[in-house]
Parts: sequence; C-alpha cells; structure tokens
Amino acid sequence: MNTSITSLPWHEAELLEMTIDRRHPGRRDEVQFRMKWADGSKSTVVFGECFAMLAQMNFGVTCTEKIVSVEQLDDEPGLAQIRTHRSAAGESMDDVRCFRIKTAPTGDVIRIYAREFKVL
Repeated sequence: MNTSITSLPWHEAELLEMTIDRRHPGRRDEVQFRMKWADGSKSTVVFGECFAMLAQMNFGVTCTEKIVSVEQLDDEPGLAQIRTHRSAAGESMDDVRCFRIKTAPTGDVIRIYAREFKVL
C-alpha cells in the first residue's frame, strides 16, 4: 500500500469498534478498527500480519472515543524485543512496525506490532 498510516484523516475520527481476528492463528492475525471519519464516512482499518498488541485502555467513560494521534514507529522498545525474539528463530522482522494510536478523552494508548495495514 502506498498510503502512509499518518496520511489518513485521523484528527477527530471516532473509533467505533476494535476487533481481533484470530480465526487462523499464525497465518492471519489481524486487528481491525471500524472508524467513523470526521466527514461522516465509515471504513475499516486492518492491521495485518500482527505479532503483538498492547492496549492500555480506560473503560466506563460515557463518551465517543476520538483519535488524537497515530504514529508509525520503526524504533520502539517493544518492537526491538519482538525483532530479537523472532529473529532468533530465523524469521526476518525488518518490515514489522509499531503503530501507536492515542485517543481522547480517555487517554488510551494502543500499540499494534504488524507488517502492514490497509483501509477497507
């Protein structure tokens, strides 16, 4: 995909749903975000070939979950740990990235370690 994750219209986008698809473990591990963009349109952002996800989320707050920022990190402590662990098993991990999503007003931080993303 030629689109950068940071070029999507994240500002004021609403996270409607987050799904973890493990129906085919090790072959198709995905995290899906159902989004409502600021212009009212909806789509799904799919993070594919996932290796890990860390979600620090606060529940019980009655509000819509808005995206504050999305970053693609190539150098991040969790990513280094995944690369070291999996590379020891002979698997190339150079193309795995950390996608860090921050939300408001709850202050959630979600880190997805994956090879790719696409918008459906």
